[in-house]
Amino acid sequence: MLTVNACGMGLMTVSYSTTGNAKVVSISIIIESPEYFDQLYSWLQNVGYTHFTFVIDCYYAYDYILHNATRVNILKSYGELIPRLPYMQQNTTAQREAWINSVTSDWKTYVGYVPKGIMDFVPDTFSANYAASLGYTYIQGYCQDQWAVDAISEIGGWQEPYYASSSNILVPDNSSQSTGLVVLPHATADWIDSYTVWQGLQLHPMNVMQQYDNNTAKAEAYFYALTNDTLLDCAPVSLANIQFEWNYCVNYNDTTIVANWLTGLIDHTAISAQYQLMDYTDFVTWFRSAYPANPTYRVDFTSPYNSSDSIEWYWSTQYRVARVNGNVVSFVDYTIQAPDKYLTQVGYVNWAGPMQSDPDNCIDDSLFVTIAALGGGVMRYPAIKSQEFAYSGDLADFASTYYSARTNAQTTNSINIPAIAALTITAVAIASLVVGLARGRRRIKKREKRNSTL
Repeated sequence: MLTVNACGMGLMTVSYSTTGNAKVVSISIIIESPEYFDQLYSWLQNVGYTHFTFVIDCYYAYDYILHNATRVNILKSYGELIPRLPYMQQNTTAQREAWINSVTSDWKTYVGYVPKGIMDFVPDTFSANYAASLGYTYIQGYCQDQWAVDAISEIGGWQEPYYASSSNILVPDNSSQSTGLVVLPHATADWIDSYTVWQGLQLHPMNVMQQYDNNTAKAEAYFYALTNDTLLDCAPVSLANIQFEWNYCVNYNDTTIVANWLTGLIDHTAISAQYQLMDYTDFVTWFRSAYPANPTYRVDFTSPYNSSDSIEWYWSTQYRVARVNGNVVSFVDYTIQAPDKYLTQVGYVNWAGPMQSDPDNCIDDSLFVTIAALGGGVMRYPAIKSQEFAYSGDLADFASTYYSARTNAQTTNSINIPAIAALTITAVAIASLVVGLARGRRRIKKREKRNSTL
């Protein structure tokens, strides 16, 4: 069983037998603007939970939080604080090192400890490697298969915890004793309908409310069901991660609703799964102890948004495979991936451009994808249905079957999504993207201009 022992500064030591499924819920609040702290303090007192992970945006909220001892101490009494370093790929490697050094020093000075994790929605391989050399243990914020949203494309990673390769943050480390950073997701996404319906079907309360047109009862039912099903349907580790921006919670008048939803999880009364509540540092400390190398994941999931939508996933250090209705719809071969181009290059985003969500105007660290037939929803890349591959065997054996069949047929179906998607996008997909921009404006606005210079 999972056992937790308190040990000072709100941290925990955790032990768990790796036989069976470890189920964990984490709750994180992003503070990205210099406003609404009094409301947050009152809200935290009402909720009464003390293992939040507070993400402090290192642009707009840095001085507001770090240079105010009262605010820092209040947040420390309710959880841990980690920095968000946005769009680090826009900096030279020397600038990235300097920024991490500065933030690390400031955290020690103003917060009283060096954080174990950093956050961004598009994790950077170079920054992760450098942070690991300083003693950091995780990087958080990856949005699974995000494409051309908020000037980010990052197709091919994984939304459960994994050790990253030092050559590419989206590729798992394949050593028997991993030493790299653990990658944690942004808000856990619906394993199928976030692809086929809307990217915002995830454990982000404001997005769920938006999808259900502010019908609180329906949104709450989905939010709890997605949490429960993720915990029950993913093995051997299932992390259901809840994350949202405080200013959006206030601006959309969702503070009471979110407090009620979270209280149901904190009290263990809302869902049937048995789970442990942990902040990111506690969880990663346990994960690194229980799993010195990457586990192999299996997911067998039916969406609570549409019960007719089911998907199977297999993830290992070699392959990521997804199957729907007897057809493999997504296949990423991790053994053939190139190093992250941003290890040596600087990325560019035209923040003054007329449309932020442009596939040609992104920080794009997407992997080479062999089968890309899963997608087509709002704010998702267009699914290439012709690539579906009928397969009824164990997904662990899919790669050998696929490559054998392809060799025998002397054909190749491989594509590079970042290049091909921009060329093959249909009028329907373009319309879907435009609609997504309108529906997802609260998410896009939250990541506006980030010229990452010191």
